[in-house]
Amino acid sequence: EERKVKLDSLRLVVLDEADRLLDATDVKDHQSGSAHTKTFVSQLDTILAAIPSSAIRALFSATITPAVQELSDSILREAVRMDIQSAESKIGGANSDITQELLFCGKEEGKLLAVRQLVARGEIRPPALIFCQSQERAQALFSELLYDNL
Repeated sequence: EERKVKLDSLRLVVLDEADRLLDATDVKDHQSGSAHTKTFVSQLDTILAAIPSSAIRALFSATITPAVQELSDSILREAVRMDIQSAESKIGGANSDITQELLFCGKEEGKLLAVRQLVARGEIRPPALIFCQSQERAQALFSELLYDNL
């Protein structure tokens, strides 16, 4: 028997990392053990059909693949698209006002050390926007930076 969640009071639906969500392939329904497959998109359609029409829908993706654009077109209303790349760039990349740098940090602890060093050298001046892989990692980084009075 399927468990049901009541979604009629939901006000906001956010799909983050949409390109990665769409990378998932059909998988077997392990709970029921049946061979019935349900794609992410069909599951999403079921959820969106159950939410109020007034709910805000948001989609974020580092890359806008044709599949992400198709998903965006099908689920968003009055969408606003924000691109980081410059308007002149035909092949992508960051806006010229944004500085990007790749640092190899080794282990997880090395990331915090690298951020501390960048701040100490004046290469990052808070406030700064730092992307993390998960909410837990973002919270841990926030706590450490707060501890450092940054």
